[in-house]
Amino acid sequence: DKGTGMGVYDLASRTVNLIDGTRTLATEAGKDSNFTPIIEGESYLIDLPNRLAFKHAHSRQNPEADWGTNVLQSIEFAFYVLNLPENFGLIVGGIAVSTVTPENTTVIAASVSNGAAASVRAAEQDTEGLIDGIAVSEPNTNPQMTVPMTITQNGRSWSGENVGRPLIDYYTYLNLYQACANVATANAAAPLNLVSPELGANRCQSLRDAGLLESDTLAEQAAEAQQKINDYGILVEQNLLMPFHYFANTVESISVLYTNSYGRFGVEDNICGFSYAQIDATGVPITATQALLAAQFSDSNGIPPSAGVALINDNAQGGPSENRNSVSSNGVRDQNLPGALCLRRLYTGEDIDGNPLTGAELALHEQVVEGVEAIKVTGDLQDIPMVIVNGRNDAVLAPNHASRAYYALNRAVNSDNTVRYYEILNAHHLDAFNDLAGYNASFIPLHHYYFQALDLMYEHLTSSVALPPSQVVPTTPRGLTSVGTVPPITRANVPPIADNPVDAVLITTEGGTDGITLNVPDLATLPLSVAADDPTPLGSATNLTATLNVDVTYASYTWDLGDGTIIENEPAGTLEYTYAAPGVYTVGVTATTSSGLAFGSTVVEVDEVLTGLTAENSGPTSLGSATAFSATLETGSNATFVWSFGDGGTATGPNPTYTYANTGTYTATVTARNATGTLTAETVVTVEDAPIVGLTAENSSPNLFGQTTDFTATISTGSNVTYTWDFGDGNNSPATTGYQAVLSGDNEVPPITTEASGLTTFDYDPATRELSYVINVENIDNVVAAHIHRGFAGTNGPVIYWLFDPSGVQAPGGTLAPGSPISGTITIDEATAATLQTDGLYVNVHSTDFPMGEVRGQIFATGQASYTYEDVGTYTAMVTATNNVSTVVATTTVEIVASIGSGLVTPENGGAISIGEGDAAIIVIFPPGVVAEPVTISLTRELSPSVAFDGTVLRVLIITALDSEGNVIDNLELNGDYTIRFRYSDAQLSDLDLTEANLQAFVLQDGTYVEIPPATALATTAVDPSANLVTVLADRSGEFLVGTAQAGGGATTVYLPIVIRGTTE
Repeated sequence: DKGTGMGVYDLASRTVNLIDGTRTLATEAGKDSNFTPIIEGESYLIDLPNRLAFKHAHSRQNPEADWGTNVLQSIEFAFYVLNLPENFGLIVGGIAVSTVTPENTTVIAASVSNGAAASVRAAEQDTEGLIDGIAVSEPNTNPQMTVPMTITQNGRSWSGENVGRPLIDYYTYLNLYQACANVATANAAAPLNLVSPELGANRCQSLRDAGLLESDTLAEQAAEAQQKINDYGILVEQNLLMPFHYFANTVESISVLYTNSYGRFGVEDNICGFSYAQIDATGVPITATQALLAAQFSDSNGIPPSAGVALINDNAQGGPSENRNSVSSNGVRDQNLPGALCLRRLYTGEDIDGNPLTGAELALHEQVVEGVEAIKVTGDLQDIPMVIVNGRNDAVLAPNHASRAYYALNRAVNSDNTVRYYEILNAHHLDAFNDLAGYNASFIPLHHYYFQALDLMYEHLTSSVALPPSQVVPTTPRGLTSVGTVPPITRANVPPIADNPVDAVLITTEGGTDGITLNVPDLATLPLSVAADDPTPLGSATNLTATLNVDVTYASYTWDLGDGTIIENEPAGTLEYTYAAPGVYTVGVTATTSSGLAFGSTVVEVDEVLTGLTAENSGPTSLGSATAFSATLETGSNATFVWSFGDGGTATGPNPTYTYANTGTYTATVTARNATGTLTAETVVTVEDAPIVGLTAENSSPNLFGQTTDFTATISTGSNVTYTWDFGDGNNSPATTGYQAVLSGDNEVPPITTEASGLTTFDYDPATRELSYVINVENIDNVVAAHIHRGFAGTNGPVIYWLFDPSGVQAPGGTLAPGSPISGTITIDEATAATLQTDGLYVNVHSTDFPMGEVRGQIFATGQASYTYEDVGTYTAMVTATNNVSTVVATTTVEIVASIGSGLVTPENGGAISIGEGDAAIIVIFPPGVVAEPVTISLTRELSPSVAFDGTVLRVLIITALDSEGNVIDNLELNGDYTIRFRYSDAQLSDLDLTEANLQAFVLQDGTYVEIPPATALATTAVDPSANLVTVLADRSGEFLVGTAQAGGGATTVYLPIVIRGTTE
């Protein structure tokens, strides 16, 4: 609005904006740079890299002090351009002659907010007669309070320091208390009050600890904070908007930027530990991307946080991070109260105990105050007429401190009465918010009146039309219809600024330079109220009533009925009207009275009679999938639809979707209502199991004889699945009872970003309905609860069981430390047992950082079973997965091998193992590195040349161990590297060459893990002794197969598994 641009300088790349929005190096831009800061020293760049400097905050020029000059310069430049020869200028006798001059041209200075303040300052500074009039909306004026002032609004009044405060004064005050006031009970209904209540509670407590609040309970503290704000001159009409403004960082951003601007501080001064930067997902400053820097020109308002640039708390514990969510220097996540207190001190010049500042902080305070004085306005417009419009609900620029105070000051210092102030009910600072829920039904657009102010000023200057008197304009919000929608805005919602309004809406002043009082009507009761006996059935008449709440001697009424019909000059305040079509109509009434004009409006709903309601659904539906419902009417309008799905679930609207938690048949009921009556319809829904898809089976073999084999069946999709195992040896298992939930932040609704993860496993006993569980989570802090919830993936559901042990089971409490599993057993009810296999339950782990849940996972059947075979051999195990709509089978091959005589030795238990004659398979365990209890293997040099095995000949593995010098050793402790030689002996192959060339040597490294399947065996050719055993076995695994006849003998040779392990993992 002032043509100055917002100017962003990137300290990392040292790039700037040019006037066309492109970026280049500051050294190349030179004076064409939109903003290049003067930085004293390089230490700031080292200590706080990746920061950004903004012109308004860091130019060291207090640019607001020049706003008036900027506007006057822009007017002079406009005249210069208009008088160029190619435009309207003339060349007479070689001399340029201006044809467009201030004397023959109407100049209106007009803008909003900061630009509006610039227009006001320009008018006060205009010594050349450039400006003819001013039309502004919500100006950011900072008046010099040279005149004692009182502002009244019916029963409320403000005076002294509580009117006309500078912007930085009331914002640094709001910056202390608004975070706490957000959680006040009175603000619970505030639209978009989105800051974490936990952060608000922390701020309240920190204020109490600092002695700035006296109350003890949170509710009392929040109410006290809100009262302090209102006692500081902030209207109660602003209260419901302030929580969202605080969420949008308006309060913090203005407090930080204007402190820097008024104090003429540089970016390297790092005032109160605040800076600007782009941040990563954790809130830590990062190098600004080229995309973000480019976006600043078009998207940033120059007052960060804005367009992706965050406000940083450089004094945060743990290092600089995003201000609101940082841990303050006091160790509390209280939205950086220490930083807010610092900003407040720099304006007030005293600490929270009232002690004057000294030393460096005193010097900073003096700079800030000097800057504030430089931007104050006098109220003397030099008889230039001005129109101000301002929303009463303005939560950005407080009316008592800005527009109201400036208007009263002008009325005191200028007695010519050329300024008008129009206060608009149900309007606020940022019309862009009016499409948001909570705003759309409650507020009307203020800019509509800004445009009217321009028209009024133009007519006044060009046609000498008198400006309407100062007044409160009684607008009517759109509200909500009976079906919860917001009707379109109409003329009736935004009546004009009246040329001759009734006295009840007039804004008046009393007094002069010795003291002035501004009286603003409250209009809790509007001068004209309008009512209707709606909703009305189509074809019936609507009875409308307009009631004047002011004393008049006569009145006539003009009715705008919202359908294009206007009825004028009705003598009575009642009207009967029949609408031709159903709809929502805004009726506006203008009363012309002996005391002036009054405006009012109401909304009328006309409904068509409901007939022919039917309900349908998309079933049958697979469990876990959503069922779509639809309700249709043969006739009817403005209908609401309420559904009951037959299992306790409900929804609204004609076409909802719903996901049932269990299979079954349900009767869904829909009820349609409007003003004419109610209709009900039913539809029957069938919910079937989801078909089983993607069944796979796995097992833990090869295993030694006597060991338990673990089986796992998994599916891609399916519900209510039972698993039955046939282990291939004639024995079957009951249905599996294993369940698990894989926990992650991605499963939360909505998903959250966290490093945490986890797993919950369950074992269910159908006979007792006891559900045993083990929870393990990693990378998570401050866990406060873990539960089983009812609900499918993508939905949130109620808590049905607590999962804490021992004292916390089924009750609040308990702890869960990262990496430390907790376990317990709960008894579930029949309904939960029925839901257990439907994927309709989930585990949710909650933390202080994420009270709604940090990691979550659906509970699903795992198809797990365990079995111990009674004999060695190869088996084909089969699992059958079944539900009500499908049966699927999968198999897995199991290998059970003979065990060594002395049993399995593990690194954990130490001990010895003897490998001798008659062992059908060799299991050697090599522990990784030094073990506490060394494992000793005793090797027999000469083994029997053959072993009978089911009528065939078994090749026997002979192991020879060598020390580092190549000597054969009989005993070794497996806590290092050894060279192990393998060879085979087979009596049926009498001509087998057992020379050194046929011995195989491998270096077994710590950590080696190899399992040779039963269909493979070691080759009998030499292998490089330095070769990796894993690689060698993998390369040569296909050389020998079970049942293969060997050269030199007719017998079939059977090869059993050889397992060599270097670790137990």
